[in-house]
Amino acid sequence: MKKYIAGLILAVVAVLSCSAGIAVFADGADAPQGWEKRLVSGDTATYTMQEDTIVASGNHDRMRNVLLNVSEELYGDYSVSVTVQGSKAPPYADNTDYQLGLVPWYIDDNNYVIAYMEWGADSGRPQEMRCVQITGRINGKLLANRNGNFVEWTDLWQDGNTTAENSEIEFKVTKTRSASGGGDMFTAYINGMSAASTQLVEFRDTVMYDAVPAYAGIYAFSLDDDTAVFSGYSVTHTERITPFRQMSPWGRRRAIAASGSSVGIKTSTTTSSAA
Repeated sequence: MKKYIAGLILAVVAVLSCSAGIAVFADGADAPQGWEKRLVSGDTATYTMQEDTIVASGNHDRMRNVLLNVSEELYGDYSVSVTVQGSKAPPYADNTDYQLGLVPWYIDDNNYVIAYMEWGADSGRPQEMRCVQITGRINGKLLANRNGNFVEWTDLWQDGNTTAENSEIEFKVTKTRSASGGGDMFTAYINGMSAASTQLVEFRDTVMYDAVPAYAGIYAFSLDDDTAVFSGYSVTHTERITPFRQMSPWGRRRAIAASGSSVGIKTSTTTSSAA
């Protein structure tokens, strides 16, 4: 009986902690409770709890080894935000590459969107952020934009942006259904400001997975031994779209079929106030 009560208390604490975003877990714990690594490649990438932060290091595989909050299923329109601070000060040499950001939408390893800030990477911008990228895959293939063109990179160039990789940065990505209902718009913000004059990127095919729960999380990559500290992770729901809403019968069939190979973790969804 005592073991049952203790287990119940731990379960309640875990649910309350996850509902508040990043909470305090045991120091030194890799992949904190309620979070899981996905797009796994290699064995050097770590996300470690230190007090009320997550410290990322050792990921040398681009667009791999993300950390997801799998305790919260996401549908519809929402925003994901986090404060992140790397360890590398300018100047940034062309033979370096540092990426810090968010995973605003993830179904499985073949269906995801990653948004990140980038420094270095042969940009010739030693004192500036290179760009913000919003990219990913649908059914294992390149994302299609609203015009039906398949795109790998959506460079939002950061001309004149001297935000250093080792400064404390608030990074936010919003996911919003387009007015036509034919795509999802992803908009990135750096310290409250839109990441570029081209404020949003619209992807067409994320719509087919409306009925499948998505997950969100964080991402860090570097060619060398950068360390990034994430804190204050949160999700805010701006509209809760009921699964199957705005979907054609074809889209419903595709979503149902896809759900058979999706993450499939069934937990209660956090309720957040609208922005």
